[in-house]
Amino acid sequence: MNAFEHVLPFAVILFALTQVSIGAQWMAFFAIGFILIRALHGYAMLFSKFKLRQVSAGLTYLFELLGCFTLLFELVSV
Repeated sequence: MNAFEHVLPFAVILFALTQVSIGAQWMAFFAIGFILIRALHGYAMLFSKFKLRQVSAGLTYLFELLGCFTLLFELVSV
């Protein structure tokens, strides 16, 4: 359920970023980075790595915020 809470909103953010036509490099950065962070979070949950779970949760929020700020910046600069 935790992944569900983060993946759906981030998918909407990625969709919005495609609509404002950010570069392919940025889309790859956001998509691949988010997937790797969520995989790291899953690993930390399965193997009871509490610090790693905290770091990956923080990075998840950071990626969500970066995506939102990038979208906002693109919309304002158009």
